[in-house]
Amino acid sequence: MLLKLIHYYVIEGNFKSNNKRTSLSVAMRDSLIITALYENVGVEHILDQPGSKHQDGKLLFNTVGENGFSVRVFSRKSQSSSISLMNRTGGGNTIHFPSYLKLKLYISDNEFIQRYTNFLISHGCRDIKEITEMQQTSLPIKIVEANMEKLSNCIRLLMF
Repeated sequence: MLLKLIHYYVIEGNFKSNNKRTSLSVAMRDSLIITALYENVGVEHILDQPGSKHQDGKLLFNTVGENGFSVRVFSRKSQSSSISLMNRTGGGNTIHFPSYLKLKLYISDNEFIQRYTNFLISHGCRDIKEITEMQQTSLPIKIVEANMEKLSNCIRLLMF
């Protein structure tokens, strides 16, 4: 465990003393998942500039570390004004998703929640309805990458 922490913070350079969200690195912006979202959701529905604020009907891409990303959507019910729909940390091989409970609490579009949840369950996140609000479920990055068109179609429901 200690070796994993050292690798994540020291070797991969994910340590930031102020832990503030910033724009995606070039490597993350060029990753298959982010590229697919730009193509399938549309650039006009994505905020990705430094200091971008959450807006209804738009995705916000940002990160805390060089080798990660967060895909966030506006939520009036959240203290931070957004909820993460998926994230990757430290260049890992998994993509993390919020629990069903968290989606229900912070997103009011029931069709999105149902389709997104069904997508995740059908691809391996069988625990999404069982975990607590603050827990996450995950899928291997290869599964997410192979199904970005379907996942993007779910996310597009929040844009219109």
